[in-house]
Amino acid sequence: NNNNISNSGGHGGISSNGGISIVRRNNNGDITNGNANANNNNNPTNPTSSVSRSAVTVAELNALQEAINRLREERAIAAQARQLEVQGLRSKCDELMQEKEAATRAATQYQRDLKQAREDTRVLTTDLRLAKEELESTRKELSSAQRVILEKLSTAPSAQEMTEAKTRIAALQEELKVKGAAAQKQQQLAHQYEKLAKELKRRQKELEQQKKAATNEYEMKIAASEAEVKLLRGFLAVKQEAEAAAAAAA
Repeated sequence: NNNNISNSGGHGGISSNGGISIVRRNNNGDITNGNANANNNNNPTNPTSSVSRSAVTVAELNALQEAINRLREERAIAAQARQLEVQGLRSKCDELMQEKEAATRAATQYQRDLKQAREDTRVLTTDLRLAKEELESTRKELSSAQRVILEKLSTAPSAQEMTEAKTRIAALQEELKVKGAAAQKQQQLAHQYEKLAKELKRRQKELEQQKKAATNEYEMKIAASEAEVKLLRGFLAVKQEAEAAAAAAA
């Protein structure tokens, strides 16, 4: 084989398998096939050359680099998705917190209105009691005046006394009528305030239920957001381990 061209098709020629062969001249002047290194004997080198092994290693490194690039892209996408999800969860939590605060403010306002309605009802009840007492006093006074008039009539009163008595009775009757109307109005107002107090109490109960429901929903959303963040952290940890393994292999 010394001083001969190998079956690869000659120096720099086309090999029998259709590929471009790599040929070198060794120290003895021989043409070798498929070996990128010069040998020190008179025999051709092994066709399975270090060039072929180097080509395979480069391909593997390229594949690993592509895998690392894909992992980095997936990690960037996952980070963006996590950021968007966390922002969305924070926005929802803020919204729920605002709803909870609004419900609390409304419940506090209704509590104040209920307290004011109770105070107004107490005042009206007191006014009604005083009006009834005054009405009863007027009735007693009217009864006493009628008795006096009857006594005077029994002693044959004069025309002037009769006129004065009739005028006094008419005035007392008008006063009784006015006070009776005022008492009736006070009674109506007390009834209206009692209905208002019941309505405020009912609304307060509804607001307490809404506040409780909003609080429960807020707590559920917080727990769900914490679980999702924990899941995303686990996913990123797996990604980081995979990237570290790929980097170690490279």
